[in-house]
Amino acid sequence: SGDGMSDPDDIRVYAKILENGDIALGFFNFSDGKIYNRFVTLDMIGLDADTDIQISVKDLWSGENPKVINDTINVESIEPHACKLYRVCVNK
Repeated sequence: SGDGMSDPDDIRVYAKILENGDIALGFFNFSDGKIYNRFVTLDMIGLDADTDIQISVKDLWSGENPKVINDTINVESIEPHACKLYRVCVNK
């Protein structure tokens, strides 16, 4: 199971470290409205932002790469009762 982080707007974020060290990251919108601009930091998903690691992030459904700025992964929007799933590839 993954570690969950809650949000006051009925959104849950789960992160799970995979066998190869990558991270599965899911944002789940349980609300009746569209959610905008949600983010997680590397620290929030178990990565030490102070180390010299490089990450790449890929949306598992669209293949797009969300913005990663200052060690923060930003999700621009999530439709009501929908989710976004990502793979965070860690290159040490």
